[in-house]
Amino acid sequence: MPAAARTAARRFLKGYLATAYGRASIDAIPASTPRLRQMIRRQAARVPPAQRTRHPRVTQLMLVAISARRLRGRATVDDGDLVPYRLAFTIQRDRSGRWLASSIGE
Repeated sequence: MPAAARTAARRFLKGYLATAYGRASIDAIPASTPRLRQMIRRQAARVPPAQRTRHPRVTQLMLVAISARRLRGRATVDDGDLVPYRLAFTIQRDRSGRWLASSIGE
């Protein structure tokens, strides 16, 4: 697995989780495609106050190759609630060679 892909996945997850917990703007999610940010914006729900107090952290990250340019990611996230949860996403290499998250939850 390319180290650059793992780095991009971690950057994406950090930004996405900050957004999901009401701590950052959707536009601030790094290592993600504009299309994914647009999709997140359309589906964004209001963040409840109790969720804003949690501090999510990725406890496990797995990337599996779908093709030479696409990887399937699965992260386990612990935010201090009763049970950690899993987050699935896809990361792909764009034309310039950068690894970017292109979908989430699929």
